Amino acid sequence: MVTVRMTINKLSHLFVSYYFEHFQNIDSDLQKIDQVSSSNPTNRLVLAMDANSKSETWCSPFSDFRGTKLNGFVVYRAAPFYSVMHISQYLPPDHGNSFG
Repeated sequence: MVTVRMTINKLSHLFVSYYFEHFQNIDSDLQKIDQVSSSNPTNRLVLAMDANSKSETWCSPFSDFRGTKLNGFVVYRAAPFYSVMHISQYLPPDHGNSFG
């Protein structure tokens, strides 16, 4: 996890980058995110992550358990959700390590 706090136009922003290991329990990852956000009061929280989860919410053709848990975590906090991928750009699990 990498965190950066910045003040922009008198507003405090907390940027968090996080990678969820696919073999770890997602609940412990979500708990870490929750701890960071609750212990760092801020006007804006920006999470950027590879959650190794699938959800139709972020353009996967299906949802898995991890995706359902993450989606519930975001919705419960009434947070807006933005995906960098469009539905036609969904990468299948065998996409490899290169986008080229």
